Amino acid sequence: MAVAGQVEHAQAVARLDAHCTELNAGPGSDKLFMGNEPELGTPWAYNWAGAPHRTQKLVRDVWLQLFGTAPGSYPGNDDGGALSSWLVFSALGLYPEIPGVAGFTLGSPLFPQARLRLWSGRTVNIVGHGASASAPFVQALKVNGRPWDGTWLPFSELQVGGQVDFWLGTQPNLAWGHDTSLAPPSFP
Repeated sequence: MAVAGQVEHAQAVARLDAHCTELNAGPGSDKLFMGNEPELGTPWAYNWAGAPHRTQKLVRDVWLQLFGTAPGSYPGNDDGGALSSWLVFSALGLYPEIPGVAGFTLGSPLFPQARLRLWSGRTVNIVGHGASASAPFVQALKVNGRPWDGTWLPFSELQVGGQVDFWLGTQPNLAWGHDTSLAPPSFP
């Protein structure tokens, strides 16, 4: 059974790779179109297929190649903050991929440190050890001081505050996050 699952994951990765050869191909294309909301979750899909290093690289490429600091430097229409919220979440290394499910699929933070204040007044610290534009790959992760090997972080781990420590590097760590039993949840 595990072999069948590995084949399915490899096929999913191959299809994602083919789809993501362009970052903002536009409407009507069979390639990635990050300028429109239906595709905002696509870069994160690698996490379900046991290839989180591809999510980490693709999200970083989108961030650095399609977004800028000048007015109007988004890859499409922000539509009430959709693209800007994607940008903020991706820079934190967390993405609320599944509507209605309290948790985040994981990428990698762009910044060495961020502090989030929760509605309760408590804080969540996100630390990117070695964070830089050229270091998108998670080498190790700890959540509240505990090693974390999965690509899903339930909000329950952070709801009373806490700390998420990412150790980042310039080369993929093919051991971290590749166990699909620790992937984000899926529903039948």
